[in-house]
Amino acid sequence: MSAGRIEQAMLDIAGRARTVRIENGYKTTIATVWRHFIGEDTINEAQVPAVFVVRAPGDNPVEQDGDGFLRQRLRVVLSGFIRPAPGLNAEDAGLASVAEDLLADLKRLAMADRRWGGTAILDSMILTESSDAGWDESTAVVTLTIEAVLAYTPAEA
Repeated sequence: MSAGRIEQAMLDIAGRARTVRIENGYKTTIATVWRHFIGEDTINEAQVPAVFVVRAPGDNPVEQDGDGFLRQRLRVVLSGFIRPAPGLNAEDAGLASVAEDLLADLKRLAMADRRWGGTAILDSMILTESSDAGWDESTAVVTLTIEAVLAYTPAEA
């Protein structure tokens, strides 16, 4: 998969993250999607809940299998950031429940399109989740790491 195909896959995931809304059948409504991490002190109340869609660092070598398909690993981190409304602490705002709902929505998003916007066929996927990192009295962070193997033909490369 060329760098352009990887970028297209990332754009597809970020675009689909923007559709995570209660009216679309999800448990939460994502207010903002970023393609890079920013400091939590720069996120205002209107931008929460926020999701960061970031490609994990590392090489993505292309391997050809015996069936003529090219396969390539891609690691994507979806990190959701939430905090209660001003004047509420995490417990009063039910932040733990909101965090669980956001994590469930991120998992649903990851599994929703096995063609990743037409960029490749999702051959396999491993989801690794975390919801305890980043907890304090005012914020919560949930993270879903997607380790996917994408498959496509040389003609699609």
